[in-house]
Amino acid sequence: MRTAAVIAEYNPFHSGHAYMLQEVRRLSGADFLLVVMSGDFAQRGTPAVFDKYTRTEMALAGGADLVLELPLAASCGSAPRFAEGAVRLLDGLGTVDELWFGSECGSMRLFHMLSDILSREPEEYRALLRKNLASGMSFPRARAGALRVFLPDSVPEGELSDVLSSPNNILGLEYCIALKKLKSPIRPCTVRRRGAGYHDTDAGSGEEFPSASAVRALLTGNPSGEEHSAPDVRDMEAKLSALVPAACLPLYRRELSADSILTEDDFSEMLLYRLSELKSGMDGSLFSGPAFLDVPGDLLRRAFRLLPEFRSFSQFAGLLKTRNTTRTQINRALLHLLLRLTEEDLEQAASPSFVRMLGMRRCLELLPEIKKKSRLPLIAKASALSSFSYNRDLFASELYESVKSRKTGLPFQPEFSRAVIIR
Repeated sequence: MRTAAVIAEYNPFHSGHAYMLQEVRRLSGADFLLVVMSGDFAQRGTPAVFDKYTRTEMALAGGADLVLELPLAASCGSAPRFAEGAVRLLDGLGTVDELWFGSECGSMRLFHMLSDILSREPEEYRALLRKNLASGMSFPRARAGALRVFLPDSVPEGELSDVLSSPNNILGLEYCIALKKLKSPIRPCTVRRRGAGYHDTDAGSGEEFPSASAVRALLTGNPSGEEHSAPDVRDMEAKLSALVPAACLPLYRRELSADSILTEDDFSEMLLYRLSELKSGMDGSLFSGPAFLDVPGDLLRRAFRLLPEFRSFSQFAGLLKTRNTTRTQINRALLHLLLRLTEEDLEQAASPSFVRMLGMRRCLELLPEIKKKSRLPLIAKASALSSFSYNRDLFASELYESVKSRKTGLPFQPEFSRAVIIR
């Protein structure tokens, strides 16, 4: 019995994701295809456009056999944290043979070379990196220069630069590093990414497969990535039919009809309240409270100072952005403040104590194998999680559900009432 795994957000699931699952099944020859998926909040520091249960339904319709939830602190963390949290979870299952990921380069050769260096970080590498940074180089350029010394001349400069700068390559490299640090027996493998670029927001670009960014932009009526507006639903289905698998179209139709698409701006009032709450407990000149994850003191002080200019989540994130920070870093910091995520939460996510099952195919033979070999208990219902460290994840899920319920007018569904989705 062979099992292949994929780590994903599916924010949202589209035809490129379905293609990758098909390719993984074909190339690996695996009996089962397992997905570790983010919950209701994404790595880019925003809520997922659809909730985790809808995205689980899409993943199962698109070819996955089993969908497991990535803990919150890992799912909305930086690339190394995202990768380490997911890899630790997969390693703990004891049944995964291969971890597959999409990449722009499509070859494992350089991933193996680079992850061998970066998982050890020899002193010579660290010294070169410090020297390059001190000379004024950006981190990506400084790291590439330090790594170049350890690589054979046969590796083209452009190939090295591509692996260290392209989004899917970066995440794939972090998976390889995490596997080596853990000394995991799971073998990393890659599928060449096809279609639109990671950041391409044009759903009509003519590429074979869209990017998730393009589908999100179509759903939110927001190609610019700034303020959000309601989409024109009338022609939405026709456009989506060219972008998502046919099996997923009814799920898209259901969510569009309910107006359940969420963006960060749906959380604006909550964020304003949270920032006001924090500011009222301190004078804004010195941050001495809990160590919030990825929230440096200077950013928090700037947020307090600019709070009177707050209009929305996305507007305020743009206001806080500086030359030395990315929009994703700002979004992530604001989300961590909203969700009260601390460094301690990250430490717990780095050592998962359970695996939460979101969905599965009926009569899945893989489950008994996982239960027999896994070092982590496999949990099917949230109500069984009271004895585990789940409070922060529960808070985030119910916060998301409360915003969705208020926006759609649908009844609030407590997390403890949700069952595993069986297809």
